Amino acid sequence: MRRNTFYIILGLVILFEVGVFWWAVEIHNALLMQVAFILGVVVIYLSRRRVEEVIEDERTVLITQKAALRTLEIFWVIFFAVNLGLQ
Repeated sequence: MRRNTFYIILGLVILFEVGVFWWAVEIHNALLMQVAFILGVVVIYLSRRRVEEVIEDERTVLITQKAALRTLEIFWVIFFAVNLGLQ
């Protein structure tokens, strides 16, 4: 399977999860959410194992780490600014 196909499957699984979560909340059934989550994880795991191309390399890992660090920095600044403004 190609990497782009995996990303399409990932997006479809996420849309399915959101729909099932919404429906489970509407009918007040928590078991449905749990089963859907486990099923989604299994589908993603099995799909990822079938990808022949490289999904991550050193460059993408470094970019992801830098983006995560910057996101956390911005979050904390906004979080503290909002909390100080509410006092």
